[in-house]
Amino acid sequence: MQIQAREQELIEVFAEAFGLPAQSVDIDVPLTEMGADSLQLFEVLVPLQQQFGVKLSVRQFFAELQTIRKLFDYLHEQSIHHGAEAISDIPEKGVFKWMRRSAEPVETDTRQRYLASFIPRYNQRTGQSKAHAKAVRQRIADSRSGIGFKGTTKELLYPLVCNEYDGAKVKDLDGNDYIDMTMGFGTHLFGHAPAFIKLALARQLEHGFGLGARTDTALEVAELLCEITGMDRVAFVNSGTEAIMNAVRAARAATRRNHVLMFSSSYHGHWDAVLASADPLRSGTTSAVSIGIPQGMVADVSVFEFGSQAALEFLASHGEQVAAVLIEPVPTRDPGLVDPTYLRALREASRSVGALLIFDEIVTGFRAHPAGVQGLFGIEADIVTYGKTIGGGMPLGVIAGRKGTLDAIDGGPWQYGDDSYPAVEPTFFGGTFFQHPLAMATAKASLIEVRRRGIDFTEALNERMRSFAARLNELFASYRVAIEARSFASFMRLVHRENMDLLYYNLILRGVYIWEWRCWFLSAAHEDRHLEQVYQAFADSFEELRSQALI
Repeated sequence: MQIQAREQELIEVFAEAFGLPAQSVDIDVPLTEMGADSLQLFEVLVPLQQQFGVKLSVRQFFAELQTIRKLFDYLHEQSIHHGAEAISDIPEKGVFKWMRRSAEPVETDTRQRYLASFIPRYNQRTGQSKAHAKAVRQRIADSRSGIGFKGTTKELLYPLVCNEYDGAKVKDLDGNDYIDMTMGFGTHLFGHAPAFIKLALARQLEHGFGLGARTDTALEVAELLCEITGMDRVAFVNSGTEAIMNAVRAARAATRRNHVLMFSSSYHGHWDAVLASADPLRSGTTSAVSIGIPQGMVADVSVFEFGSQAALEFLASHGEQVAAVLIEPVPTRDPGLVDPTYLRALREASRSVGALLIFDEIVTGFRAHPAGVQGLFGIEADIVTYGKTIGGGMPLGVIAGRKGTLDAIDGGPWQYGDDSYPAVEPTFFGGTFFQHPLAMATAKASLIEVRRRGIDFTEALNERMRSFAARLNELFASYRVAIEARSFASFMRLVHRENMDLLYYNLILRGVYIWEWRCWFLSAAHEDRHLEQVYQAFADSFEELRSQALI
């Protein structure tokens, strides 16, 4: 029984890495026939060492340990003889995991034959983007160059390069038009280059965009933002990552505590201290998600599943240590995780122990509702971060706080003509490009437009996305493909266990642009005819893939 249990553990390690149900993993099928490549096999090395106490190298999988059964026999022999550890090719962390965007494909002769004909078609249509990607890799270190790398689709792996943006459409270097469903990762709520943004930029450019002195537009932006969202004070930075970094720092300064509670469903940018994951093998511990991030950077972070009772219990038992609960109120990684009841429970639990609740509304802010998820669900966070939409396409992040939560940034408000002074001990805050005149100009224009359009606009756009996602789900069901469109507000994700790279490349071939991490956004510029073109691209892609016995 013990041997069977250990064999099942081994199966589950590979099932998790390959994105497959454990019951579908055949221990006698060569790993390469299951779709494994070297990048994916790197990912199993750390859990194998942690669970079985033996170091392996990737080259062993291609030499003597080609199947799970052979690997199990080898591990069993090592455990008996306490044999010498194999030399490891990798550091102690699961490298490359961040680069995966979906399960590995099951490589078959049918799929290989299809790729042999599809790749030339795709390359011919987007040849200048491919040539650009080749040149970029030599000069620019860009994570998008490697996202989703798989040996069999290597010749398709390059971002589209576009040089024209208008409304809901973009044009690439080869002159191809696309309906843009990425929309600047959610930035362009009003479409590409709306007239009011272009006018704001033109007016500011007439006056220059010098740095050093302050721009009076920043105060107008702050007043508008507080009016729309109900927050009290704001601070401006240049990105969402910087907004999160300074929101957490402000919370730690305000509470004089260090610990931060986070959720695995949320994405908070690329600051070291939030690049953490729960260690599945050591309950209650947290690990950095990649090499280059010292373990100490995430030592004061606990990560829980969204909706888990464990997070509430942690607050109840360790609340005196917790500075902040940091959460995307609706995760962009899975918009289906919508639970206002749970958010209210977090609100009450954090308040009861003196911890601050931080809503990361960099995506949902102004998109779900003029006042974001706070306004939609009537839940007041202590600190909220904003980005994307508010900048109107310019780089901008915002930290907004209630009461005195941001006072450590500047010592707090004080007045002339009396004995007041900055009474709060300050933390560090500063940046050359904070309150940049061009970003302030577009932010002012964006917020005026948000206020003008009001709740009716966001509700109508949200309903259009809900309806479109429902229509796609009917299409998926008619073709019997295991995909679900999960939407919230005006964005969605397609959730699927199986690899769907061929579908996404077919959509691009048919004039639908969706970026490598596959998050879909609607904007005010998307008309019914645009959504009909996207729907038809799905239908035509399914027809082609079905004709080739690939779905």
